[in-house]
Amino acid sequence: MKCPICGRLSTGTICPSCGMTAGIIRKIKATSRWYLSCGLRKAMNAEYESACEDLKKALQYDKTNIEARKILGLIHYRRGEI
Repeated sequence: MKCPICGRLSTGTICPSCGMTAGIIRKIKATSRWYLSCGLRKAMNAEYESACEDLKKALQYDKTNIEARKILGLIHYRRGEI
């Protein structure tokens, strides 16, 4: 499992670099997915500003959340910001 805090690969239940446990890592990833889901739902309803906030929160919890990054980029593109 890759630790979302320090990015180091861990084979056990505790990250050897930062000391995070597997349970906390799963909770962090679940929270990130929840914000992703909220952001996606809001983006589909054209609530782009609120969707961006949720997607940024998803990335704060898990910077490796690729889906949140892609959707956030699409929203910025659709709004003409890039």
